[in-house]
Amino acid sequence: TIPKENRFTKCDVCVLIHRELEKTSDRDRRTELEKIRSEHNALQMDQRARYHDIRSKAEVDPSILSIIIDGMDQNATHLPHMKKVNKSSVNLWHLKTHLTGVIIHGHGSSGFLDYLQWPHDPNLTMNILLRAVVGQLSTMTDAAFPKKLYIQLDNCGRENKNQYVLAFLSLLVELEIFQEIELGFLMVGHTHEDIDALFGRISMWLRKHDALTVPDLLCGMKAAKSDYKGTTIFREMYYIKAWIIPHMESLHNHSHPHIFRFRKASDGLSYMQYKQWRQSEWEPQPGRGIRLLKSTPTGVPPFVRPNVARMDTQIIKADLPKYATSGLGAVSIQWWKAFLEMIELDMAAERDVQSVWLLTELHHLKEAALPAHTVAIQLPQQLTTMHNTEVQPIPQVYTGRRTPKSRSQPTQNPPPEDSSEDPPPPTQRRRRAGQEDSSEDPPPPTQRRRRAAQEDSS
Repeated sequence: TIPKENRFTKCDVCVLIHRELEKTSDRDRRTELEKIRSEHNALQMDQRARYHDIRSKAEVDPSILSIIIDGMDQNATHLPHMKKVNKSSVNLWHLKTHLTGVIIHGHGSSGFLDYLQWPHDPNLTMNILLRAVVGQLSTMTDAAFPKKLYIQLDNCGRENKNQYVLAFLSLLVELEIFQEIELGFLMVGHTHEDIDALFGRISMWLRKHDALTVPDLLCGMKAAKSDYKGTTIFREMYYIKAWIIPHMESLHNHSHPHIFRFRKASDGLSYMQYKQWRQSEWEPQPGRGIRLLKSTPTGVPPFVRPNVARMDTQIIKADLPKYATSGLGAVSIQWWKAFLEMIELDMAAERDVQSVWLLTELHHLKEAALPAHTVAIQLPQQLTTMHNTEVQPIPQVYTGRRTPKSRSQPTQNPPPEDSSEDPPPPTQRRRRAGQEDSSEDPPPPTQRRRRAAQEDSS
């Protein structure tokens, strides 16, 4: 069922206009408020149209990779999840999980699940972006490596709209992973897009089914949408933020623009430009852009140490017997015991910093990708001929005596016969023509009959 009230957060401007309209009945005031609302909606719709245009291009153009990343409401995926909660289990402790959804347009959707053991900061966004891109491009071995990367994110400054993510995208261009990267943000309060439709499908599945364990939840996510490829459990996170900080320039006022672009200049370095809205001009103008990196980081970032205490595993262990009397079967109880023990051991283990760094994997994928090439497209000859006729230049329109010319060759106005003297009047031209041709003209019919009669009489 569709809720009567939209549960998404509202735009501050829209809410304020709505309140002002409710308070006034003055016609002029209402007209002005409606005008402001119309301009506001036109602006946010134009920004949304930009995202839709990019999404459509990426679905048909292999040189473009378009990706949107966002997080689902974590309250919807607490475990164990029961579609009908009884009184004895309502106050029991749950394992908090967080799903970050990813849609790569034209290639399907997927997700990354964590248990809140990782801080939700720029590291989360950068790690998920790398893993999603590496995972997708590793399946595209028969295609050329994309030249442009478009990213759509939420306006959250803690995770997305910050100088660390911007510097990292600049690094991807400087390392020649991509030729160009564009990062977009929708207007605050109007950021709900196709990724939220994915979350809606998952929430709908959870309203109809139990998800007593993590495998149950993963199966439900995959069943919720046909093109959902699966969910990756986030078991390790690179500390990219600490790795890139020493090589960054300080950046200010970057929370205001909604579109950022990263490209290489003729000096071989990457620069950032930005603009407020789709129809705005790129800034700074003129110039190559803003240099975000002082130097290029090398080596492999360390791993972030997980915060197991945030998972409250001991409290969940203590509540397992109570779950047994609240509808959680013996098989699910056994799974939870093994899972909690495994989690504690896994989080306490040291991470292997010698594992393949994701940027290195991207380099290998680009080297192994097929070179970009243009495929000759065969079209029907009749269509080609008709199209060529349509685009051929047309003849010039002119006055005066008709000059025969082919249609394919445009003509200029014919030059006058003699610009030094005026042409004779029509009567004089006829007299001259009669004098010139009088010797050759045949006699009139009456004269011919008289001659014939004279010849017969003789």
